[in-house]
Amino acid sequence: MAWRRCKICQKLYDDQAYYARKGLCFNCMSKLEGVYGKVHDYLKTHNDLKTFNAEIIAREIRETPEGVENLFELGFLERDFQTYNGIKTERQELARKFKRELNVMARERRHITYGGMVYER
Repeated sequence: MAWRRCKICQKLYDDQAYYARKGLCFNCMSKLEGVYGKVHDYLKTHNDLKTFNAEIIAREIRETPEGVENLFELGFLERDFQTYNGIKTERQELARKFKRELNVMARERRHITYGGMVYER
């Protein structure tokens, strides 16, 4: 049995549990699930706003700002860093470059079929 340290409370917990994939103990995971439900409902009802802040959201749902920040840090929620002048995030740019490279590779690697047999060019 392996033991891991929780990313939030630093307590040891069993590595075999279902919640261990995120590096959290059971107590922290259940707290984050509750906060996530509240944040999800808040964002769903207030989707007309352009910008959100973790502190503002925490105040509105009556939770701690650390709980909302943990959702971002652990990947439960994603931040959109797109600015008003159209600069995209580095992650989006890498995805676009990767897609372009795949398209170039697909064009270069054409194959010919004759009666069900596949021959590469």
